[in-house]
Amino acid sequence: MSESIQTNISLGSAMLDDALEITVKGIGKDVDGINGEWITSSAYDEYGGQSVNLRMLKDAMKGKEINTVNLEAAALKNFTGRWAKKNGFTKVEIITEEKKYDKIMDIEDLKDLEVIFTKAE
Repeated sequence: MSESIQTNISLGSAMLDDALEITVKGIGKDVDGINGEWITSSAYDEYGGQSVNLRMLKDAMKGKEINTVNLEAAALKNFTGRWAKKNGFTKVEIITEEKKYDKIMDIEDLKDLEVIFTKAE
């Protein structure tokens, strides 16, 4: 991973920590979940045309069958997933419709994925 991505991830963690703290204080209770939407976009040209989280998810999926169970496990291995898990959000639900990924044979063809991390009950 390049130095600039590593730096941005460290800054991202601090920003997410602050956002969670401010949100919890603002609403007076814990949040229900953490939403992640990882996309391919020209906004990420500097990072290969996709969000860092999407790239990390694809790396975690290498050699694995593309299905909901594996995508949920891989989601916990990217930056947002590790951060969510650290904060107690250990359950992953894929929000993206299954038909958008169930026919993909190569994980590199995945263009976007939306998930929500919640606390296990």
